[in-house]
Amino acid sequence: MNFRRTLKSTVLAITIAFAGTSVLAADLKIGLVQINQQALFFNQMNAGAKAAADAAGVELFIFNANNDPGKQADAIETYIAEGVDGLVVVAIDVNGVMPSLSLIHI
Repeated sequence: MNFRRTLKSTVLAITIAFAGTSVLAADLKIGLVQINQQALFFNQMNAGAKAAADAAGVELFIFNANNDPGKQADAIETYIAEGVDGLVVVAIDVNGVMPSLSLIHI
C-alpha cells in the first residue's frame, strides 16, 4: 500500500465529510476506528489524521481494535451512540463491520 495515497485519502474523507457544513469545526467530533497500533503504517495514518483534525479544529478520537473485528464493531456502535459527527473506519473485515455501520442515520 502506498502510505501517502492512504493518508491523503483519509484526510480527504475527513474534509469531504464536513464540506459545506454550517457547524463550527470546534464542535465536531470524529471517531477513527483503527485496526491496530502495532504496525508503523497505522501509526502514521493516526498521525496524519490527528494533524488533519488539528488543522481543521476538529476533535478526534482513535480506537485501537488490536486486530479484533468484534472490538471494532463495538467501537463503531459506541461512537454512533455517542453521537460523533463523523466516522472513519479502517476495517479488519468489511463484512464484519457492515451491521454496525447500518446503524448510521444520514
